[in-house]
Amino acid sequence: MTYRPENSNAARKALNQYQQLLNHPSVIPEQCYRMSDNYYAMVCFTNQVIALFIGKNYSMIPRFIERAMQQMQRFEAQPNTLAYQTLVKDYFALMLYFLEQLQQRECEWLVPATAEALRQRSLHPAPELSAALALQLLQRSDA
Repeated sequence: MTYRPENSNAARKALNQYQQLLNHPSVIPEQCYRMSDNYYAMVCFTNQVIALFIGKNYSMIPRFIERAMQQMQRFEAQPNTLAYQTLVKDYFALMLYFLEQLQQRECEWLVPATAEALRQRSLHPAPELSAALALQLLQRSDA
């Protein structure tokens, strides 16, 4: 069964759930708030997407999605980042769907390959925060 939010409100609700997960201490990669950490920029760009969404500054979101995705490509995924990266990609795929399909926005800041990769991802509602979360995300991981 394919998940598709039926309207903007349903998508916003799902995106808000992702946002809470993406900043939960049990999900965020260890040491990621240290500027010297390889994943610092990825986490900062992801949180910038969250802030832009909350502020309804939708036109800049694709720029920061692209930057976060570039950061993920720069470093080989480590076991402690696989679940987080999967969650980020799921969030970005849903965000792109929200922007393009429900808000009819152009996402010109995304490199075509990035946009296509996100469009090809299966959309998922935000998972419940539980001990099984990491296992679920790792099973879907393509990081």
